Amino acid sequence: MADESHLESLFPFNHLDDSSFNLALYEISHGPLNFNSSRLETLLFNPIEQPELSNSLSSCLNPDSNFIAGVPSSSYLAEDDINSRVVPLSNKINFSIMHLNARSLLKNLDQLNLMLGRLKKSFSVIGISETWLTDCTAELVNITGYSFISNHRKSKTGGGVGIYLHNDLQYKLLNECKLSDPEVIESLFVEITVPHGKNIIVGCVYRPPNQNTALFLDKLNDILSFISKDNKQCYVMGDFNLDLLQYNHHTPTQEFIDALFSFAFFPLISNPTRLTSYSATLIDNIFTNNLSQNVLNGVVLNDLSDHLPVFSYFSGLTLTRVGENKAFTRKFTDENLHKFNENVSNTNWSSLLDEDPNIAYNNFIDEYSRIYNACFPLKAIKGKLRNNRSSPWISPGLLKSISKKSRLYKKFIRSPSLSNERIYKTYKNKLNHLIRLAKRKYYDTRFESAKHDLRTTWKLLNEVINKRKCRAPFPSSFESEGKTITDPEEIADKFCKYFTNIGPNLAGTIRDVNSSASSFISDVNSSKFAVRAQN
Repeated sequence: MADESHLESLFPFNHLDDSSFNLALYEISHGPLNFNSSRLETLLFNPIEQPELSNSLSSCLNPDSNFIAGVPSSSYLAEDDINSRVVPLSNKINFSIMHLNARSLLKNLDQLNLMLGRLKKSFSVIGISETWLTDCTAELVNITGYSFISNHRKSKTGGGVGIYLHNDLQYKLLNECKLSDPEVIESLFVEITVPHGKNIIVGCVYRPPNQNTALFLDKLNDILSFISKDNKQCYVMGDFNLDLLQYNHHTPTQEFIDALFSFAFFPLISNPTRLTSYSATLIDNIFTNNLSQNVLNGVVLNDLSDHLPVFSYFSGLTLTRVGENKAFTRKFTDENLHKFNENVSNTNWSSLLDEDPNIAYNNFIDEYSRIYNACFPLKAIKGKLRNNRSSPWISPGLLKSISKKSRLYKKFIRSPSLSNERIYKTYKNKLNHLIRLAKRKYYDTRFESAKHDLRTTWKLLNEVINKRKCRAPFPSSFESEGKTITDPEEIADKFCKYFTNIGPNLAGTIRDVNSSASSFISDVNSSKFAVRAQN
């Protein structure tokens, strides 16, 4: 148990008397009362300056303090701060995850795209809790460059979890860890393929507030047991609605942390993630059993939701994302074209023939590709790390204004006075109005230019509502006759065998009948009739 000094540092209301504490509790349920400047400016704690979780753990836990002291910590960073830290490490970082409690993903999708567009290195996986999606809206929240899977509620509103996965990743859904109980837990997990190594598991969890913690922990223990059984690197992110800063005062939170520690999962976020004028709580986090490859953790100072996004970057994971954020080109100069034509003319194509058409075809493709790549080699385009997801209606001037809004928000969070709040909110509202006008003008221009092209008009309409065809990733394995097949050639043969035998198999199910077709027709009318044309 912590001593008195640690209790005071961990408990953000320790400076309040009983009446002020009761007022804070009232405001949590009913909203703020008359928040005058004198009361606001006399608050004795600043959420940004609260002690970090890792420091508290290392100070208060024994005999594990030496180990816990090595748990990574996080920091508050705006988008520009993240870029300044990540760009120098871009060659080292090859896996990254972010989590956001969106409180309506559809409503905040544009803001999420704006934030992602300002980051120079894209995230591998983005987890979303409280998506508030339905069967109708789940297909309207696509983000360019990602595939999206959702586990949304069917019977009631709110809640729900979803995961965006970069298009370069191969993955499969873990149905054993897909839970949807709005009263206990909502979860979604995927296993990402790692070539020449163990796959990694990533999941998103949402625990509804004010619900039975014991039932939640039972379900969470089942998930942790399942994903840990093969010693794979695992990442569990989400909004758990349990304030980790209060673990020494709140038994359910302590049990929650103990459950994660028992499976060697440790938190990467140590700063409060939900800030109000009266509290700062650490309820959103990323837990992992892979601390050795962690490079950078942080809380994004962005106001797109009342929960701050959290993120982590990792190194040493060889995924399928080869050449991420690098552009390549081929030079089709006259000299290269002449060289290509010359090589094609001088090649003895007859020597590639074979009695087996598959072998002959492969020989042709191999030789043609060799000549093509030799004459038109791929060359990387040199330049700065870029992210091409920024919205086309966001001008350089608007980008500068967005950066200024981030600085005003950071200032307001650090010094929560009415003056800073008024300046920040006024600027934010004007900026949002300008962004909406820019988006409207952008699409007005495009619709005007496409008014005589029905196909382009429908394409624009789907773009406006963000309805796109999402191509599901091609599975890396198939189940056939109780056996898992991973060899591409064997998979192709199985498909070929299946489709070529549909006709014979169907015919085999039809029993032979010796009766004539007329015997199956009942109540035959023997009367005759004719149809005659009339003038």
